[in-house]
Amino acid sequence: MATVNRSGIASVCALVALALVGCSTSDSSSDGDPRLPVGAGSLRDLSAGGTCEARESVTIGTSGASPIITGDCGSITVTGNKVSGNIETAGSVVVKGAGVTLLGVEWGSATVSGADVGLNVDHIGTLRASGGGLHVTNRTLGTVTLDGDAATINTDKIDDLTVAGDGSTVVVTGPILKLAVRGDDNTLSWDGGAEAPSAGSGNTYSR
Repeated sequence: MATVNRSGIASVCALVALALVGCSTSDSSSDGDPRLPVGAGSLRDLSAGGTCEARESVTIGTSGASPIITGDCGSITVTGNKVSGNIETAGSVVVKGAGVTLLGVEWGSATVSGADVGLNVDHIGTLRASGGGLHVTNRTLGTVTLDGDAATINTDKIDDLTVAGDGSTVVVTGPILKLAVRGDDNTLSWDGGAEAPSAGSGNTYSR
């Protein structure tokens, strides 16, 4: 009769148990760290206001919010409607919501697709607006492209302005250095810089 080596069997069982524990640990780790909050990799929502850190990109998603945002902001995306807030400085601001009103000091760029947006930001490097009814009051604008209709801009200086939409009013107390008008029924007033382009259909120029 064969002799059963009980100590050998015990050693084999111990090895199998360790292997199973290792597999279990590996499988559970694939589900992510349970200590991290759900959605930890998504953009932080600063609808209630707050401070950006190290060129952080954030979002404002709550309609009717009134955030005050400071710090070193990278990109800020506004998706909520009727947001009324203050974004002091940002690399870029994207406004998708309608009826948004924002104050600020200096933005690298602003892209507006929402309708009836108001911006009172001292300096904007690049502004592109496809939403209708935009209102901008500030000191200086770099490159501006108005693709939407019925915009109103009051500023001291624009480096490069293209008006592609219809029915906009642009009043510049100083110069527009470069100007192109492709839309109709626009009214522009400025002092120095670019010459008035051809009148087009219903466009009015005062230089």
